[in-house]
Amino acid sequence: MPLPIPGTNQSIRWAADLTTQIVDGAGDATPTIDDRRRGVLLTAEGTRTNNGTKGNPSLVADVLGDWREELLVRTVDSSAIRIHLSTEVTGHKLYTLMHDPQYRVEVARQQTTYNQPSYPGFYLASDTDWARVPRG
Repeated sequence: MPLPIPGTNQSIRWAADLTTQIVDGAGDATPTIDDRRRGVLLTAEGTRTNNGTKGNPSLVADVLGDWREELLVRTVDSSAIRIHLSTEVTGHKLYTLMHDPQYRVEVARQQTTYNQPSYPGFYLASDTDWARVPRG
């Protein structure tokens, strides 16, 4: 079931089709990854985001490879961090986003100053012109 217009706080590149999703869940709510067309793609049971009003996860970044981002959130009791990754099969092949210098700096910024989405130094979306994507 399609969702109403999603929030804009923390985006995540999660889906196999190169579209962007939204991380939702502030306060005591269980974080979810929401897709405007397909609804909730992940419910991160037993976890929480980090601040009460904005619901920022611990980290959203492509830390394990390919081009999709992982969701890192703390457990409810703050004793551990859980890493959630997409298991959707994709035919899109691209080096890890951490190979892109701008993205890597953006991830560092996300963790040290301002916890907002990280963006690569090139356009990455479902309509990407792959001839314009830099080679890693």
